[in-house]
Amino acid sequence: MIFLGIDYGTKNIGLAISDEEGRFAVDIPILKHNPQSVLTSLKDICEQRRVEAIIIGIPGLDRENDMTSQIRTFALNLAAITKIKVDFWDESFSSINAEMGLRGKRLKSSDSRAARMILQEYLDFKYNKQL
Repeated sequence: MIFLGIDYGTKNIGLAISDEEGRFAVDIPILKHNPQSVLTSLKDICEQRRVEAIIIGIPGLDRENDMTSQIRTFALNLAAITKIKVDFWDESFSSINAEMGLRGKRLKSSDSRAARMILQEYLDFKYNKQL
């Protein structure tokens, strides 16, 4: 089962993809957050990579604020356009952890690195739960 991990941001959307067994996550290039095209771009990625589930990081599963509201609306729209189940994973501190040790141009990759961390945590939890 192939998973797509998303670190939602107002400027960039970090992305990661799992291997076919759903065990390991790797970064893929970020998308600029363009409201007119981002959902279509994600739909294309899902089709090209045969994604079967989408995991979106959300800062605190039990919190509600402007950002979590935006993420939940984005997830609903993404699920509607892709017809793929979307799950949430608590991303608290994933962006901060992803940026640790990065500087300059490498910081641009932190969005996808955060998406990889979110997805890998989800995959590890899912795998350990099955044991």
